[in-house]
Amino acid sequence: MKDLVDRLQLLGADELTWTFQHEQVSPRSRLAVKRFGSPIGLRRPAEADCQSVAVQCIERQRRRVLAYVSAGVRDGARLALGGGAAKHASAMLRDKIRRVASHLLEASHDDIDLSGGKAMVIGTDRAVTFKQVAKAVYSDMKTLPLEAREELSASYTYDPFNGTTAAATHIAAVEVDPVTCFVKIHKYVVAEDCGRIINPMIVDGQVHGGVAQGIGAALFEELVYDDDGQLLSASLVDYVIPSAPEVPDMDVVHIESESAVAGGFRGMGEGGTIGAPAAIANAIAEALSPFDIDVNLLPMTPERIFGLMEQAKLKAKEKSE
Repeated sequence: MKDLVDRLQLLGADELTWTFQHEQVSPRSRLAVKRFGSPIGLRRPAEADCQSVAVQCIERQRRRVLAYVSAGVRDGARLALGGGAAKHASAMLRDKIRRVASHLLEASHDDIDLSGGKAMVIGTDRAVTFKQVAKAVYSDMKTLPLEAREELSASYTYDPFNGTTAAATHIAAVEVDPVTCFVKIHKYVVAEDCGRIINPMIVDGQVHGGVAQGIGAALFEELVYDDDGQLLSASLVDYVIPSAPEVPDMDVVHIESESAVAGGFRGMGEGGTIGAPAAIANAIAEALSPFDIDVNLLPMTPERIFGLMEQAKLKAKEKSE
């Protein structure tokens, strides 16, 4: 394990095209999920990754999931890669637990079901807890024959061949003040497809954050240089980002069409970030259509809108003459 971790750290994020998943049940009946991805320092996606294991392996209410995280979100691939690896590794671990439980319960492997933190014989009340299973493997040697003892851990390397992408449709209703040239977003709706949803709260947060980022790209954020190439917007004093008043309440509709990767997962954040600038730009173009203005440059700041409106008025005046 340590050798693999060292190799992963030496490779660097850009060279990691696959995700390694390691899972283990201890005598304290905890499922530990260790995974290594592209380091970015986020915790929430790792939680969703562990929850994808919980869906596959054991009822979450009955046991605790521990994530040992070197972090990792990259291009929406966190669940598509890590979740796929977790799904396969959890299935392998589940099968090991069933084999051990079949010896303890003197039943066929096919008759063992896992539910509620227990392994039970289908159609009966005979059952053993995961704690008892782990104890039989690691502590109470006399309960299992030698050939039945196996490490309650599983590792899986997963690389989805074709990958996957997020998809979303955005609708924005905006108002352009003809005097101040400020843009106000009155209504915003997103229909988002990120595949199978594991944690709805995280998905909503990713969509909201992605749209907020898209609003910044559409209306505020710009790198401005002078004629000598000196960056003039090098701090948040000059580089304007959207604040809470500029980000409207948005309606998010989730469409769960499972992707081809294991678990049916897709990305999340890109669906908000990529669609928002285009939707807002088109809405502004529609609002300015009486001036025959074509929006082809972002961000549409008040200064830029004012300049376009002045140019449109000048052209109209020239035509009338």
